[in-house]
Amino acid sequence: MEQSTLQVTFEGPNREAVEELMRRFLEGGGSPVVSTPAGEDPKDPKPTDATADDMDRPWTQEEIAELKRTINVTGRAMMELTSARPGEWVSFEEVCEAAGQTAKAANPYLSGLTRHVRKYYGHSKWPVDYQAGPSLGLPYGIHYRISNEKAEWWNKASAS
Repeated sequence: MEQSTLQVTFEGPNREAVEELMRRFLEGGGSPVVSTPAGEDPKDPKPTDATADDMDRPWTQEEIAELKRTINVTGRAMMELTSARPGEWVSFEEVCEAAGQTAKAANPYLSGLTRHVRKYYGHSKWPVDYQAGPSLGLPYGIHYRISNEKAEWWNKASAS
């Protein structure tokens, strides 16, 4: 069997999460996530110049399609799960399981998603509703749901 060598250099606050993803990949339990800083790949969105007043506007079909192409692994798991069950609440635990991550590993990705939608789409909120339980009849924990319209947009959009 031919062997390959992969050298990875990473600096930043999420080093543990990256190391965990690489460890799982090398053990055959996941797939690598490769990204480049925005602007280096011609497919990357460019930062928006949205003002604070613009950030509460509704998401558009075009923005959802673009987000599908650029979203991180945990955000993708959240969007895939909620879009498969529009109008239903999906738990944070379900998102972690679908992403193949622990809660500790998933949190930085969701924080990154918040920064991503603000910087590149000019939105202050994700395209899903968020609710911390216990409330609305939900158990304790964080839950997400998406509208039928946004789920349809997500499901129609291409990831490439």
